[in-house]
Amino acid sequence: MIEVFNFKPEHVETAAKLFVEGYKRLGKTYLDLPSKYGDLYFVGSKLGNIIKENPSFVAVRNGELIGYLTGFANIPNLKGRSMGVYIPEWAHGSINTKDKEKIYSKLYSHLSKIWIAEKIYTHLITYYGEDVKLNAQFHKFGFGLLVIDGYRTLTPLKINDNPAFYIRQAKKEDLRILSHFNELIYKHLRDAPTFLYSSPSQKSLEEIEKDFLGSNRITFVAEHEGKIVSIIRAMLNEGPGCEVVQDTGTLGVNFGYTLPEMRGSGIASLVLNKLIEWGKKKDMKRCVVDFESQNIEAYNFWLRYFQPICYSGIRKIDDRIE
Repeated sequence: MIEVFNFKPEHVETAAKLFVEGYKRLGKTYLDLPSKYGDLYFVGSKLGNIIKENPSFVAVRNGELIGYLTGFANIPNLKGRSMGVYIPEWAHGSINTKDKEKIYSKLYSHLSKIWIAEKIYTHLITYYGEDVKLNAQFHKFGFGLLVIDGYRTLTPLKINDNPAFYIRQAKKEDLRILSHFNELIYKHLRDAPTFLYSSPSQKSLEEIEKDFLGSNRITFVAEHEGKIVSIIRAMLNEGPGCEVVQDTGTLGVNFGYTLPEMRGSGIASLVLNKLIEWGKKKDMKRCVVDFESQNIEAYNFWLRYFQPICYSGIRKIDDRIE
């Protein structure tokens, strides 16, 4: 019989072990993962902090802790006007068992009741892409796919160069075209079928320079007949995406846009390959990207070269239930 209790400080070490065990299994599929999420003290510290301020539960069977669930609650305007809760990938875990669905069902039922009582109607969770059981369970709970985090090592792409395209690093003279591309991706993401809300994209050239040419940024552009037609930008030693990929050695792609008339030409693949080659020379260990699953162009491009390491799902509960 599975019982559910409040997540207390004395449970932290065992819960951290559950997560670390799962993370080590993940590392067999995704090579060169950051080591810090395999550290019990690091994970335990994060869990100890989150349970101080947020409702949290553990699942116990025959005196053994077999699962836990917590999250950052009371987030205002989370993907809408409602209060929300976000459950990062390290804020939940269970033993590796056929009963995983039952464990999560018990935990989510207890926690969601508290969240709804506190008028928290938007629930967002991140979980590993290879966890088929958990993916199916949260679909049953009514969660839909929102964001995909992609992961790859810095192995070069198996593609051929194309002399029609000139790939180079962006420079200060490109600021106005970089600003134009920033406007284009803003409009693209707000348009159907993605409908991603974000604040107005108008930025000064100084802000554009910081975003694209800053000290921890690298941007590559592709020219065709003297005109920039594709851009990919990345951050050094940080995200984007799920937390378990964010560390020293991470090359994090957080911008990519190709002019519509050039899509399908292979030009974006050439830009990505140049970025990967550059990252390898700079001793980066991994390359990551995140994108909205509704962004069909991004979905079709990034998953050609990246494995989904994490999915983020969202559930919006009818606020008339109060």
